[in-house]
This record gives sequence, structure tokens and C-alpha cells, in this order.
Amino acid sequence: MNFSDLMYSAFLSEQERTKAERMTFEGNKVKVGASSVAGCARKTAYPILFGEKPPTLEEFFRMRKGNIAEGVIERNLDEMGIKYERQGEYRGTGIFDFFLVHPDILIDLSDPGDNLSEDAQKFIQRSIDKGCKFILIELKTTNSIPSEPHDYWVRQINVQAEYIAEAKGISPEQIDMYVYAMELNDGRHAEFNIPYQVEEVLIAQDDAISFVNVIEDYIVFANKEKDSMEFSINDVNRRVGSLCSVCKWAQDCLGSGKIVNLPDDIAREVKYVKEWSKQEKNIRAARDEIKKFLLSSGVKKGKAPGYAVTIKGGNKREVLDPKSYTPEEKLELAKRNADFVTVNVKELAKFRESKDEKDLWIVDKKHLVEKTSPVSIMITETKNKEK
Repeated sequence: MNFSDLMYSAFLSEQERTKAERMTFEGNKVKVGASSVAGCARKTAYPILFGEKPPTLEEFFRMRKGNIAEGVIERNLDEMGIKYERQGEYRGTGIFDFFLVHPDILIDLSDPGDNLSEDAQKFIQRSIDKGCKFILIELKTTNSIPSEPHDYWVRQINVQAEYIAEAKGISPEQIDMYVYAMELNDGRHAEFNIPYQVEEVLIAQDDAISFVNVIEDYIVFANKEKDSMEFSINDVNRRVGSLCSVCKWAQDCLGSGKIVNLPDDIAREVKYVKEWSKQEKNIRAARDEIKKFLLSSGVKKGKAPGYAVTIKGGNKREVLDPKSYTPEEKLELAKRNADFVTVNVKELAKFRESKDEKDLWIVDKKHLVEKTSPVSIMITETKNKEK
């Protein structure tokens, strides 16, 4: 077993343990976390009914980004002196007592911390001024920051607010809800303030009931307490959306067809891509205009209110031309070093420093051509912006 195998085994072990914490089967009853069914209940039911499709090691590493981001957020809240509850557990009531929620960050505004920094006090006061008693923050890591929160993000945090409010004896509207999305590669981020919507809670509860009915039916069948199941995977509600793109069961669930009506969140992504492509084209055109102006002016630097512009590249230098070597010369090079079977100008350029006359032909002027490096512009913000 190599190190990668060891890492993969560790991820699998953690996955099994986490699954046991968020979804348990006691007798023939199911307990399930809101995060498991808020996105798509059927996506969660598939591996239970048909067997797991374990993630690859690469997928495990990508998923771990969420843990990294959460650790950063925790340290920053600690630094600001903010007191918070991390991954607490709250349960639904009545027929929804199987429903568990584990909010990422919950701040009690009546006890936000004893040593709050000035900025932390402003942050807390923002929610107090709204008449709220708690701040609820759900953390999300994502490959790209959407212009609007995904539907399942909204649904999950609404369910969390519903059950937290029941436990605290307050109204869900008294919880200031935020989804904080982070893209870790380039540091992009967005804060979405989510209003309480009872309709989202009802959707999640309906999906959860459909999930529980099928899974409990399956447990009884798997325990050989009856000969056949009353329900099937098709009785579990599904939510067609952005999660379908990362779901390993999408083809079985959605089937095939020539045309599919895209769900709202995917339709928004289509619009975003199209708008961004237009903007990107306009930005390239604008950069070309700036570059042409500087080049025609014969200068390499310019300034505008708040910005400095610099021409980069455009330098001329002599480089070796791989096409200039004759077959006989290529053969001679290959005899010297097998790596030179294909002319490697970067390595051959090192012979310029050789004092051995036998090497001079390799970097002779007949093998040199003038090359101009690509020209680009660099725009930077100046510290003291001019008005």
C-alpha cells in the first residue's frame, strides 16, 4: 500500500463515520440530516438502495476544501472575539422528529462574546438592528460564485432556521440567515442574506417524508420482514438542478432525451456564462485599444485616475531556430546527447557559454533568428487614487 492508497483508505473511513453521524437506522426508523435531502432526496436514496459509488481520491481531496474553509472561518471569528456554536444539532418535531439539522455557525446575539473587537460589535449590531436574536451562517465552498444562491442552499438554511427557532422558542424571522460562499483557488466570495420562506421548509419536509417512506420500507425488506417493497426509487422526490451535474446517478434518474428543460439555477448559469463571454470580449477589445495607444505614442507607461498602466514584453532578442539545423547537424547533436534527437533549443542555448571551439557551430549566427516577446499591458491600482 503506497501513500495515496493510505490517504484513500482514510477518506473512506471518515466517510463511513460521518455518514453514521448524519444518518442512522435505529430499528426500522431513519434519522437523516437536512443537508442530505435538502438538495435532492433521490440523490441520497440511490446509494442506499443500489450500493455506493465511492468517490475517487481526487474527488475526496476536492471535497476536503470545505473543511479547510471552515477552519479559516472559525479562526477569524475567534480572532474577533465572537462566541459561536459550531455544528450544533437540532431536531424536527412531531412527524418530522427524524429530521436533524447541523448549522455551521450559530451566534446568540444575547451572548455574542465578552471581548468583541470594534468590527465584531458592528457586525453583531447589524443583526440586532433588524430585531434578530440569532445569526445563522451556512458555509459553502464552490468552484464558482453564483450571482444568486443555489435553490438547495436556500432550502437547507430555511430548514435549519425552522428547527432552531422551534428549539429556542422564537420565530424563524428572528434569525438573521446568511449563506457565505467561498471559491478557494482565487479567493472569490459572496455573502447572501436569505429571508425566511416557509414554502422552502414545506418543500424540504415533503422531500424528506418521501425519502423516509422509501428507506424505511427498504429496511424492513432488507431485514426479510416482508417479501417485497411497496415503494421504489421513483417514489423519492427529486430536484432537478445544479447537483445533477455532479450526481453519479443522474443518467439513471433523468434518462435520456434530445432536449431537456433546464432548471432555474442552471438557466441562471447559462445566462451568466453568456453575459460574461460578452464582457470578456469587450475587455479584450478595451485592452487592445489601450495597448495600441501606448505603442503608437512610443511610451511604455501611462496613468489614469487611480490606475497605472505598463506595457510588458515587446523585447527583441536572438534565439536559436530549430529548423536551421541540417540533417547532418542533427545527427551530430544526437551523437553528443540522445536528448537532442529532437532539437532542444533551450538546452542548446547553454553552449553559448562554452569555450570549446568544437561547440561554436551549435550556436553559430546562421542558427539565430530575432524574436520579439508578446506585448501585453498590466493595469494596477495606485495607492493614492487621483480624483
